[in-house]
Amino acid sequence: EYMAQARAIVAPASENIREVLTSGGDALLFALDDEAALFAALDRLVADASLREKLGKSARESLLRQGFTWAENAARVERIAARLMEERK
Repeated sequence: EYMAQARAIVAPASENIREVLTSGGDALLFALDDEAALFAALDRLVADASLREKLGKSARESLLRQGFTWAENAARVERIAARLMEERK
């Protein structure tokens, strides 16, 4: 949702998030157990409006490039459901 709204993202650098976001490119990622890194990332965003804008814009572009829209997700689910139903025949 934040990507769709072109908002800057601060998130833990867990494996599933790193599949979608890149630290410094379209988000600020921090180690899950590093509270200081979380606060540092938030401080950076609060202090730097151009960084917020850059990250938000990059996140939206990444979302569209990767096809993570509601319409694309719905189409994927439809294709999977159709394939599964065909396999059951």
